[in-house]
Amino acid sequence: MKKILYLIIVILVLVLGIYVANICGFSLFGTLFPNEGPKIEKTANVVTEVKAISKFTTACFYEELPLSTSKTSTAVDNSVVGTVAGWFGKRPKDVMSDNLCVIVSGKVRAGYDLSQLTEDHLRQSNDTIWVTLPPVEIFDAVVNPSDVDVFVEDGTWSHQEMTQLTASATDQLIADATAAGILDRARTSGEDQLRALFQSFGFTTVILE
Repeated sequence: MKKILYLIIVILVLVLGIYVANICGFSLFGTLFPNEGPKIEKTANVVTEVKAISKFTTACFYEELPLSTSKTSTAVDNSVVGTVAGWFGKRPKDVMSDNLCVIVSGKVRAGYDLSQLTEDHLRQSNDTIWVTLPPVEIFDAVVNPSDVDVFVEDGTWSHQEMTQLTASATDQLIADATAAGILDRARTSGEDQLRALFQSFGFTTVILE
């Protein structure tokens, strides 16, 4: 009987304690089972996760580029070429030359190199983060060897000569991509994607600098 009485007293004390705590604005259940809301990553964790992305491509430029070159033909003796050229008042290379013209398909990538980020580039306060981004840059220009179409091929051209011609396409691709505004597109698209990325870490306000 005494045990039951003691149990009833303990229950009453617990109920009374919870009631008083709630009146004072203290929630026992809130303390034991807090509702944390969205988890905001610490700056160090954010830097680690973002740097893992490394080169973050945010814009691409595609182009089919014609390339051409020529050389003096070796199919005919030079003395014969010179004689024929003299008949028509032209230079020998204008009379007999080998010509090569190919169409190459290339791609240029641009974006942010996030591997450059350090904790000094990020500041956070509560649910707001400020990010100082590295400058947007062109990563590379790639010519797919399988996407090279020979348009004109006069004479004999070695594999090495063909490779040298297609390799010269990278500089022209970068120049054309830059003229077409790839860096501006990479910056605009990248900022939108990076805001979404940092918001996925729990930040509601993302300020890119």
